[in-house]
Amino acid sequence: MNNDKTIPAGFAGWSYSGVEWTDNTLEVPPLPKRGVRQVKYASDIIPKKGDIRIVRIYTSFEEDEFYLNYVPSSVYFYGFTAADLERSAVVRCKLIEVISSNDANSWIRVQVEEVIMISSLVDKFPECKCSPLPEEAGWQYFEEVKDTTWECIGRTMQDDVTEKEIYYKGHLILRSYEDFDLSISYFGNAVCR
Repeated sequence: MNNDKTIPAGFAGWSYSGVEWTDNTLEVPPLPKRGVRQVKYASDIIPKKGDIRIVRIYTSFEEDEFYLNYVPSSVYFYGFTAADLERSAVVRCKLIEVISSNDANSWIRVQVEEVIMISSLVDKFPECKCSPLPEEAGWQYFEEVKDTTWECIGRTMQDDVTEKEIYYKGHLILRSYEDFDLSISYFGNAVCR
């Protein structure tokens, strides 16, 4: 998988997936050290257009406009369920300020410009073809959700690198890549099976 911000064929854009949305708009907790992804402040309130929110992103930060993924807090502790996928979104944001930052994390204040529930990605973007993740030795494969509407599958290598794909009604809508330095997703309306 492409582990940078170059959008692969079949996808419409990219978003930061290593994100912790908070309900707090005033107090900012200290940043953890590099390699620590402990989630303490995750929100169950889906962002809305016009909201001002504080978000922790698992990277240093320098951009003005960008997309962030939103997932309910339970995903950080238990993985995805179909109900969590229904409440997940890709959120276009505008940076208000970098509150604090180190080489691995940033607390930022953002204004929410647009919220796209991930189930709406099939309606928002035209259908495109993509290549599936290749079968490769050394990966451990897993399945978090599989029902008639949703499928969330992934693979991990020694818990250092994780790749996930989320399908909605057979369409690949989100492919994510996570390692110690990067958490990024590519979103769209792809068909690759």
